[in-house]
Amino acid sequence: MRFLGEKESEKAWEYFDAASEIAKENAKCLKSQRGVVIVKNGVIIGKGYNAPPKDEPTCEYCLRDKFKNMPLGTEPCRAIHAEERAIIDALKKTGNLEGAIMCHIKIKLGEIVPSTVPSCTICSKLVAEEGMKFVMWTKEGVALYEPKEFNELSFGYVQKQLNNKK
Repeated sequence: MRFLGEKESEKAWEYFDAASEIAKENAKCLKSQRGVVIVKNGVIIGKGYNAPPKDEPTCEYCLRDKFKNMPLGTEPCRAIHAEERAIIDALKKTGNLEGAIMCHIKIKLGEIVPSTVPSCTICSKLVAEEGMKFVMWTKEGVALYEPKEFNELSFGYVQKQLNNKK
């Protein structure tokens, strides 16, 4: 992981702003909204937000709150993640994401907030498989992760959480 310099961060914020608008308009998660754009050669080729699949209603409560001790390998969230939706969108348009950059933003109560650490193994596997870099805003700055690194950090986070439950 490396933090982007000032000029790179300014460009990333253009993409974060686009992703935040997508999230604010479309995301249906009760806990936090997520927006993603996938950029290749300076062009946005995919857009995503977290929400249930087509024509399904928004949850009335968060299953993650209701079921704290879900078995390993299960996903209690009904929503398609913003990253998944952006990948589907981009693949429909281009068919090749190798070398693209995924820009992720988190929204809480209508405001952009910093993300913490890579933590979603579902999305990190897809990012690694497609060979995309991953960019997110953290408290320390705008972080850029290489595909394999992002995947490994996500699994490391989950492993740490499981070890803390013992």
